[in-house]
Amino acid sequence: MIFGIVIITCLIFNPLLEKFNVPSLLFFLFLGMFFGEDGIIGIAFNDYAFSEIVCSIALVFIMFYGGFNTNLKAARPVLKSSIILSALGTILTALLLAFIINFFLPLSFAKALLIASLIASTDAASVFNILKNQNLSLKYHTDSLLELESGSNDPIAYTLVIVALSLLTGEDVNIAGLLIKQIGLGLLLGYLSYKVLSYILNREYINTKENRSVLLFGFAFVCYALTSIVGGNAYLAIYLCGILIGNAKLKDKAYLAHFFNSLSDIAQVMIFFLLGLLVTPHELTDVFVFAIFIMIALTLVVRPLIVSLILSFFKTSLKQILVVSSAGLRGAASIVFSITVILSDVELEFNIFNLVFCITLLSIAIQGTFLPIIARKSKMIDENSDIHKTFNDYSDDSDISFIKMRITKGHYWCNKKVKEILNFNDLLITMIIRDKKIVIPSGDTLICENDLLILAAHEFENRDNFKLVEWVIDQNHRFINKCISEIKLKENSLIVLIERGGESIIPSGQTRIKKGDTLILIDQKKL
Repeated sequence: MIFGIVIITCLIFNPLLEKFNVPSLLFFLFLGMFFGEDGIIGIAFNDYAFSEIVCSIALVFIMFYGGFNTNLKAARPVLKSSIILSALGTILTALLLAFIINFFLPLSFAKALLIASLIASTDAASVFNILKNQNLSLKYHTDSLLELESGSNDPIAYTLVIVALSLLTGEDVNIAGLLIKQIGLGLLLGYLSYKVLSYILNREYINTKENRSVLLFGFAFVCYALTSIVGGNAYLAIYLCGILIGNAKLKDKAYLAHFFNSLSDIAQVMIFFLLGLLVTPHELTDVFVFAIFIMIALTLVVRPLIVSLILSFFKTSLKQILVVSSAGLRGAASIVFSITVILSDVELEFNIFNLVFCITLLSIAIQGTFLPIIARKSKMIDENSDIHKTFNDYSDDSDISFIKMRITKGHYWCNKKVKEILNFNDLLITMIIRDKKIVIPSGDTLICENDLLILAAHEFENRDNFKLVEWVIDQNHRFINKCISEIKLKENSLIVLIERGGESIIPSGQTRIKKGDTLILIDQKKL
């Protein structure tokens, strides 16, 4: 009855909650507390074992969908920085925060490392709950960077938690061997699960999109469970399987993404509600001071320092570093991992669940509220883009592409009427922007110098006949400081785009190539 009410409440109130800066998931956390022991309903619930089972099942959906819905094509410019920030950044965050906790609080380093590991990862659901609801697309592919980082760092944090637990329980464990086993088996079984699932889907043994949705549903569980049985990192396996299958060529991909989006939304609501029900608010006062201290250290010192250290190697702008630092929200995974710690019977001076719960609550409430404000103040909002394009559930059913073209002095079309230049059916001038005014053209409309034309044409579908290649220009590259006209490429190749400082440049023969440029080339095959 309670879960049914929560799901219905989610659907009814979600449109209203989207108008607020605070993540809507926070509402369901408080709803759980409302039903809980200190709430008005007064349900006494403290079954950690049951909660871990339910939350683990929910996390399977959340992490699989987090991978499945990640658009690697959109994330390509920030792929390296995202992976390094996710893996190395999570490890450095845990170690630095552990040293700070160990130095200022009366805790051993092993216990400090356990706490730091639990909250070392950022939460994709919390971050994109805000960005999607407010349609905040960030410049320089920052939204894709955050999606990859926050979606993939939970497995790293979970591995660190296992290491810290091993230290506290006094197990004779080879830490390096444990890390290799956890990560190695996670990657292997995630990849193998993807290959098997891809084989079945591509052979179309299951020929309806509804049944393919259920197939993914079942495979998510099998991948997770099998990896757990052999001692690998199940969260890493399920995320990798999701990201590989989500970026493969699949029939009805948008439908599959929407199916798992619904499951993921329900799973997130279930986790936050159950965690709110599990917590006893009056007990939070015992750890509240510790939680504030750790939250301040993590948000104002550790996260900005680690993000700056890593992203500076990629020549990232200060305002982008500021937004990425501010987007380090903690989430449900941290609290779920803390339940695992409680069930391990490790002796601690305080309730680790309550501590992590407090930190996560503060993070979502404070950072979640200020993230859109910081993004706007730092002028990192891209008004001309759509945040949904960074996800695989974004689809454009039309096969029409829109491009823009500036009419410069001496252009062949300058001072001609539309009907004089477009005497065929496959291209249409849909709009002319002239002196910051929009002109809807007719056949008699005159095209003038400095007009910006918006053209519509059918997409090129025969993409098997060419491939895109990226070249990064370093200081020793033979093309550096040369104009396009000076470069000799092999036959059937063409430089079509230059990415420079977060901007895309359509090159001409006079365009000069600079250090740090990324050249996009079309390598054509014979038709």
